[in-house]
Amino acid sequence: MTNGRQAKITIRMAPQLHDGLRASAQEAGCSLSSFILQVLAATAGHRARFRGITANEPRDRPARHEHVTARERWREYMHSRGYALAIVATIERAHGEQDPWFYVEWYARRRDQA
Repeated sequence: MTNGRQAKITIRMAPQLHDGLRASAQEAGCSLSSFILQVLAATAGHRARFRGITANEPRDRPARHEHVTARERWREYMHSRGYALAIVATIERAHGEQDPWFYVEWYARRRDQA
């Protein structure tokens, strides 16, 4: 669903900057476009939109991928159950601070039940 306020932009950048941003996006576990949008939002003062790696999240690539995948599946599940985005974001922040491995454990239980 679109809200009519989305925009598409083209950014020209040096190959070195592109490579650096791509590496940072991979480390953060997201696409280059998502990473650039997060950095742009943080720069514009919307720091809550920036999803950098916190001290509680894994840093090695396989564990980070597992964590990000599980968190995305949890988010999709919550949306499919009709929870509002603001509520999902609030719960997600709480888990991220208090119990960051919640998503991995939740996703493992879901897979076991299937």
